[in-house]
Amino acid sequence: MQRWESWSGLETAQPAQVLTPASPAEVVDAVVAARAHGLTVKMVGSGHSFTGIGSPEDLQLVCDGLVGIRSVSDDGLVRVGSGTTLHRLNAEL
Repeated sequence: MQRWESWSGLETAQPAQVLTPASPAEVVDAVVAARAHGLTVKMVGSGHSFTGIGSPEDLQLVCDGLVGIRSVSDDGLVRVGSGTTLHRLNAEL
């Protein structure tokens, strides 16, 4: 089992399962399967919450596989994957 910890170390958890989906479809599949088994799901980012709201219990989804620029419109609107950090976004832009 993988241990989850917030950035401050004040919140920790031992989720029963950890998945790193690589596409929105994989996120949907994971959520549907978890629901069928009565499991809770948490999509975790970098763990910057000061509370335990981000602590995963049953299924933890890590969004590291959902990164990068998805599209840029003519008017400058940039769409990015949910796991894209600001550091990475700045470099890619």
